[in-house]
Amino acid sequence: MLARFLPRPFEPALGPLSDRELTVLRCHRLDERLLAPVGTMRVPRDLLRTPGARARIVSTVVPDGGVIAMDTAVWVHLDGQAPAAIHVAHPARRGRNRTVVFSRALIPPEEVELVGGVPCSTLARAVVDVARTAPPVRAVDAMIRARDAGLDRNRLALALMTCRGASQRGGPRARRIIEAIVPEHRARE
Repeated sequence: MLARFLPRPFEPALGPLSDRELTVLRCHRLDERLLAPVGTMRVPRDLLRTPGARARIVSTVVPDGGVIAMDTAVWVHLDGQAPAAIHVAHPARRGRNRTVVFSRALIPPEEVELVGGVPCSTLARAVVDVARTAPPVRAVDAMIRARDAGLDRNRLALALMTCRGASQRGGPRARRIIEAIVPEHRARE
């Protein structure tokens, strides 16, 4: 009986909290301040401070060989409100070239980078994919955030040009959003 009162080793939360831990910590207002919803997970907010940390948290639900994509990749790169769903691209082999497949869209290897050791689509590709397929408000918001982060029109246009096959769907809409939001770079005279 006395053993229950002895101090136990402290184990910090280093990832998403389990259902058991969440039941112990239930406190309506405190939960909202301490925990952030990431997909269906509840994660301590202090574990989401850097892009690498956000990518590692998401990697706990990404299947082997998967690549973080779309809204989730934009969140990993730029922070903001966590996505309600985790978007993942799955690898596939096409001849000798290794490509990554999201739904029926192909993401070429040059549009994938490691963030915190986790494969993630580049910010430009993620923003272009959101602009192509997401509802207009989310598409414009992602484009504004990317512009504010320093992405220029040329880099976004290049990412849009790498869209092949089914991933060309929504290309004209994405091009119009890019032209409306991201200013054209002009050389200084």
